[in-house]
Amino acid sequence: MNILFFLTPKSEIEFAYSDNTFGEVIDILERSTYTAIPVINRKGEYKGTISEGDILWTLKNEAGYDMAALMDMKVTRIERKQKHEPVKVTAKVQDMFNRAVNQNFVPVTDDDDVFIGIVKRKDILQYYFQQENGNK
Repeated sequence: MNILFFLTPKSEIEFAYSDNTFGEVIDILERSTYTAIPVINRKGEYKGTISEGDILWTLKNEAGYDMAALMDMKVTRIERKQKHEPVKVTAKVQDMFNRAVNQNFVPVTDDDDVFIGIVKRKDILQYYFQQENGNK
């Protein structure tokens, strides 16, 4: 089986650019209804993931800052607690499964490290649940 079978393409998900501000990322997260979103640079390369928890901890740790200055802070300055490791589109499906155990989604990149989408743990579980039910 190929990783592309599970892929939700970049065009169908919310993501942030590494030069977005704190305020822009909050808006993107709110609009997405996800608890975490990928971060890419303007070349399209995957640079990490930002979560609601990262936003919350930044608010707590930067409480002494002027709120206007905080909202203009670049996303690259936000400390991230969890690292969502990507897989290459050519990776073995087992590599993707191993990452999905600890991540809600697995970022997928092409051979040039350009972000092409995500594989959601939910989609993997649904696939295997359907396979299991179909084999009874």
